[in-house]
Amino acid sequence: MKMTGIRTVAVAFALFACAGTVLADLSDGLVVKYSFDSLGKNGQLADESGNGHALTLGSGLSLTNGPLPGMKAIRFDGTSASWAWYAGPALTNRTVSFWTCLDPANSQAIDGVPYIVYNVSTLRVYNSKQAGDTATTEKIEVAGVTMDGTFTFARKRWHHHVITVAFDDDNCLVGGTFTLTHYIDGISSKTVSATVTSRANRDANVIIGNKEENGNRAMLGNMADFRVWNRAFSAEEATALYAETALGRDPVLVAYWPLDEISETGGVRTSPNMAGCDFTTFPDLTIEGESMVQTNGLFGNAVFAGRTACGRMKADNELEGGLTDWSLSLWMKAPFEPERNATQRFIETHNSARMLTYMGADNQQLLRWYLGYGRSGTPYWSASSALFCTNVWLNVTFVQSFEVDGTNRLANFGIYVNGEKLATSFNQGTSGNRDIPNAVDYVTWCDTAIRIGGRHETSPDTNDSTIDEVAVFSGALTDEQVKKLYRGSPAVNAGDDFSTTSDVARLEGRIVRHTSSITVPEPGQYAWRLVSAPEGGEGASFPDGNAGLSATVTLPVTGTYEFELYSVDSLLPRKDTVSVTRIAPGEDNVSPAVALAASAAVVLPAPLVLSPTVSDSDAGPGTLVTRWSKVSGPGGVWFDTLAGGSARLTFGAAGTYVVRLTASDGADETTADCTVTVSAAAQ
Repeated sequence: MKMTGIRTVAVAFALFACAGTVLADLSDGLVVKYSFDSLGKNGQLADESGNGHALTLGSGLSLTNGPLPGMKAIRFDGTSASWAWYAGPALTNRTVSFWTCLDPANSQAIDGVPYIVYNVSTLRVYNSKQAGDTATTEKIEVAGVTMDGTFTFARKRWHHHVITVAFDDDNCLVGGTFTLTHYIDGISSKTVSATVTSRANRDANVIIGNKEENGNRAMLGNMADFRVWNRAFSAEEATALYAETALGRDPVLVAYWPLDEISETGGVRTSPNMAGCDFTTFPDLTIEGESMVQTNGLFGNAVFAGRTACGRMKADNELEGGLTDWSLSLWMKAPFEPERNATQRFIETHNSARMLTYMGADNQQLLRWYLGYGRSGTPYWSASSALFCTNVWLNVTFVQSFEVDGTNRLANFGIYVNGEKLATSFNQGTSGNRDIPNAVDYVTWCDTAIRIGGRHETSPDTNDSTIDEVAVFSGALTDEQVKKLYRGSPAVNAGDDFSTTSDVARLEGRIVRHTSSITVPEPGQYAWRLVSAPEGGEGASFPDGNAGLSATVTLPVTGTYEFELYSVDSLLPRKDTVSVTRIAPGEDNVSPAVALAASAAVVLPAPLVLSPTVSDSDAGPGTLVTRWSKVSGPGGVWFDTLAGGSARLTFGAAGTYVVRLTASDGADETTADCTVTVSAAAQ
């Protein structure tokens, strides 16, 4: 039996538009579309617009993760084999959109001018190197007219581009006056108008990621969701296109550190990320500082962050792009002693935001969430709560999200304690409002590193809390989801591994509530699935369905099967596996013997302890397995196995229950039932 974590999340798109604005269908006029979900077949990728513009791929391309969960991207390796092309039609008015995440060395291509897109009817997009910096500035050209320095890119960060070309006369064949506009992440970055006498609507092979096949202007970085239209988008449509993919998405768990396990290799201590999400490569949490030690937590183990230690998650080059809307939740218990540390750095991201706690004059803890890193005049939210002085376990959740209106990017932030949103006040700082400039020195993405407890192992403003169960989500949690995190969901136990001679087995799982939990977990939905099977056993099925804590499964052939019980609706990973081995039947087997009290009674909220006797005269070592299950009753039952074969039962409601103990030696099973009368507590 192995308890680990994974969550499968459906991703939904939300379309944003300014209030009162009626938008055209964004698929209207679509000429080319490549989602880059795969590398296609025989070196070509189909055109998803249905117009037949197949994309031919160079050998220097590979598949990678896109900017958001559920999206994939193509990586260009920066070599001469890094290119893709399609036969492009002649376009007068046009819109081109794509996501890019450029490598820091992108501008180091031969002569320093790598092309992102070349020749969408004379439209070209390329980068120029910034002196003394690894950032690059985007340039756009149409029919020889250049829009210079539209945006300076930070390293390894995803950005969404919409480029529109709108001629005064969309029927012109040679020259004319046009307006060129570049939108970055839903916001207009720069606009120029010009008159040209040369033809600006030629048909030509469009090159992506280079200037030509096997050329020396190769892009180094990633691209996702490339599209071209035969019309110029309005500002509202450009904003909506960005919001369609980037904003309002369902949260996806991308990092989960229960802190139950800490391992040390080469003097470096780490706690594993149990999220099981392949969108980001958030690594294990690195534990730094001698006084940061493992201790008892609310759910198993936790980590105490002393005054000279901090917990730090290092993403380095593993996390490409970062997160726009994001949420972080954890459990903490802190003394909040002002004489020890009046200003404590609680949560900090590498480049975007930080959470500081201050001890106020009234000994209440004051929280501040800054929308920038290490800059005076940075805007921030403030909230205070008497809960922070109680020295008890608290669930604290931070939720950051953004909205765009075509001109500004507005930040929103929520601070929650025990599922309740705190009243916050916004300090405008020197920026004047929630508008976040689109610049390298003022980024708003959660990227490259999250530090929990302090800035580094010797930081003087380290938080002195005990921390447990840290979770990071891509996407903004709703108020109800935050409450659900606080209420929690119980862990699951798929039962002990067992053997059987039958071609049918009964899987009996149970939910496990931590005895230290301060909340009552919500009843959840659970299901089973086949993880692995012996050769010929892949057809193992659930004839009565796989939903619920218990299920019947078929075992087509002898051998070992692994089944997983998982929570369907939990925000955090809740799963466990059990191995079932079907063996050939033996001869003259003696069945197990089980003795269990026929009836028992208990008064809530006290638990009931049952002490059965189980034996088997011919069972080999490790082959006698027992498991508890509920047969009937009005509420939930939690089974905790105790030493000596006893079990502690906790009941969720008053009433009459039947519980069952099953003993198996791999060939035969024996069961015994006990009727339990559960009475409500006296008023």
